Amino acid sequence: MSSSRRSSQSESTWSGQWDDQVQDVSASTDVAIQVGSHALTEKARPYYCLKVTGLVLLILALIAGALIGGYLLRRYVVELKNKGQDSSLQFGNWKDSECQQLNRSTTTSQCSLGNNQKPTLLIICLSGFRPDFITKDATPALLRIKNCGVHAPSGLRPAFPTNSMPNQYTIATGLHPESHGIVDDTFRDHDTGKVFDGSRGQTGPLQNDPGWWKGEPIWQTAKNQGKRAFVYHWAGSEVVGRKPDESVGYQTNTPLKQQFEKVTGWVTASGADRPAIVMAFIDEPATTGQAELHGYICMNVCLSAV
Repeated sequence: MSSSRRSSQSESTWSGQWDDQVQDVSASTDVAIQVGSHALTEKARPYYCLKVTGLVLLILALIAGALIGGYLLRRYVVELKNKGQDSSLQFGNWKDSECQQLNRSTTTSQCSLGNNQKPTLLIICLSGFRPDFITKDATPALLRIKNCGVHAPSGLRPAFPTNSMPNQYTIATGLHPESHGIVDDTFRDHDTGKVFDGSRGQTGPLQNDPGWWKGEPIWQTAKNQGKRAFVYHWAGSEVVGRKPDESVGYQTNTPLKQQFEKVTGWVTASGADRPAIVMAFIDEPATTGQAELHGYICMNVCLSAV
């Protein structure tokens, strides 16, 4: 009996000591964890503040950039609109006037400019211009020409390949590319090994070699008949021995307003300076449309200038 009591007392004493030790260990562990977490928090706080500060500064920079970009873009749009207004002021409200019916019973031409001057034949090629671009809001002047004159409802059927130089020279000569020789913007002659590179307005002795250009362009036909011909940026107009009376070779990055001013100066000339035919290649709206963000946003503004 006594031995059993002693054993039970010893067990209870041992268990009590074990419980005390467990409590002491758990308490010390909690303190250690709290102290460790506090130390980690204090250590990470400066880095956290730097991250938050950097994020705030980045957001402010993005907002400032968006505001500045929007302001510059608005100024660019206003400038293009002013250019379009300048051209409309020069020609008055012609695009808003009603169509006039020609009196075919009379012998005098309704397009007569006086002093026995005959009207000039004007041929304009707008790069990248689709038939559905002709609308009242975007291109009112072209819409009036369409409504008051003659137009092809389905647009122009291009020659193959549908690139600038083959099609421009097809219009000028009436020949297909395989007949007039300019079969692409860039190509290689397998017989001679020479390369014709008319892309991006590349011009020079090699490109203007008459050996590439076959057929007779319309400006040469006009000159053969004693008429004056002016050509602006048109493919083939700089060929040696086949130049018109006045020509301007293709130049990249020419402002749209400057292109129109040159052509309108030819058309509005009087007397002996007035040409019988004017051909002009305008690199819009393709140049603006092929640009990045500003080109996409300002396409309608560019069309209104046209």
